Amino acid sequence: EENEILEEAYFKDKLPLEDRGVLHGEIIAIKDLAIAKGFRTTQGSPIFAKDVASKDDIVVARIRAAGAIIIGKTNTPELGLGSNTFNPVFGVTKNPYNLRKSAGGSSGGAAVALACDMLRYADGSDMMGSLRNPAAWNNIYGMRPTWGLVPSEPGNDVYLHKLSTSGPMAKNPRDLARLLKVMAGKDERQPNGVPFFEVDTSLARSRFFNPLHFKVVFVNLLKLNFCFFEKAIVPFGAPLSRIKLVKLLVSRPVSPTILFFLSHASRCKKAL
Repeated sequence: EENEILEEAYFKDKLPLEDRGVLHGEIIAIKDLAIAKGFRTTQGSPIFAKDVASKDDIVVARIRAAGAIIIGKTNTPELGLGSNTFNPVFGVTKNPYNLRKSAGGSSGGAAVALACDMLRYADGSDMMGSLRNPAAWNNIYGMRPTWGLVPSEPGNDVYLHKLSTSGPMAKNPRDLARLLKVMAGKDERQPNGVPFFEVDTSLARSRFFNPLHFKVVFVNLLKLNFCFFEKAIVPFGAPLSRIKLVKLLVSRPVSPTILFFLSHASRCKKAL
């Protein structure tokens, strides 16, 4: 594996600038529930401890195509079941801030790798908080995207598991957004997928966070309780409930989480 990783790095180092992706040369480790070609996908279980992947999952292939170099896998509870990161194959992933505390889960391995500066980017997945609680407990960022924005694998559940989604993890919002942009987007094999969106935050660069006008990109996909907006005004520090809607129009999809994020000046300032 090490020689193959070095060969990939040498190859990508020689690529012309116009052929380099947004993650060119960045190292990343993939959560051990996703399949990455050439690496074991144990899912934290002795049953799969020797399974070596022959292909990439959709999201992993997108990360690799964006220029990232996959150097390994990040730890997860067995079969991803649990808000912890322990399994009988690799043992316990501890919280780097207090070794007696939990790292959370199930994306605890990714969160700890980021917290320890082993990685700049990491992927994770989330059914009941598996991107969010390890991010909070390890002082990094994790985002559960709008369901369907990041495609799952076309397998037995062709229409997506409505509780689970993959998503990005990083040490700051800017890197989080960059990785999300790589991971997100429809796949023709997933009929319920959601197209990616862009939000113009150019007017939010003021230190005092003047009222922000932006295009909200929503879609009401199979009655998923999304709302329709075309433009909104977000006052300084306004909670989501106080966002004043100016005009109604169906456009493209965005998560309510993004609206909450943009309504808090300090965090938005960091992202810009």
